[in-house]
Amino acid sequence: MADHSFAYRALVQAGAIFSDRPQELSKGHVFNSNHHDISTSPYGPNWRLFRRNMAATIHPVRLNAFSSGRQRVIGIFVRQLLLESKSGGIEVADLFRHAVFKLLFLMCFGETIEDGIVREVEQVQRKVLMSVLKHNVVNIWPKLGRIIFWRQRKELIRIREEQDSVLIPR
Repeated sequence: MADHSFAYRALVQAGAIFSDRPQELSKGHVFNSNHHDISTSPYGPNWRLFRRNMAATIHPVRLNAFSSGRQRVIGIFVRQLLLESKSGGIEVADLFRHAVFKLLFLMCFGETIEDGIVREVEQVQRKVLMSVLKHNVVNIWPKLGRIIFWRQRKELIRIREEQDSVLIPR
């Protein structure tokens, strides 16, 4: 029979034991940034620091500071949409994705980045997402998977290196 004292002990007194993430899958080791981000860092001092920084960044007051940037990006999006609609076929998803990346660059770096760099980041992030879905087979028996699916793992590592070279220029 469960009672509130059991829940209290599990969630409050021993909460740190249950607050960590499950061990990541094999392909996760390739893309986890050495646990230096909020989504892969284990619960502890680093995770709390990442969470505090993220909470400060997405605070409503801070988001309101980007309203002019949002308006500028929406204006660019609408102009591109109108321009492409006159020429025929419209790829709304591509235009929208590009606008979102421009806005994210503005919010992260505080400036507008040229379209070529934004497109390059878009492409590599798309490759990362597609490779995570495509190479799910690497997670089958992780230790054995490294041997059997070495080509897929090698491709994942190549894509990760490409992502690093685009996001962190040397």
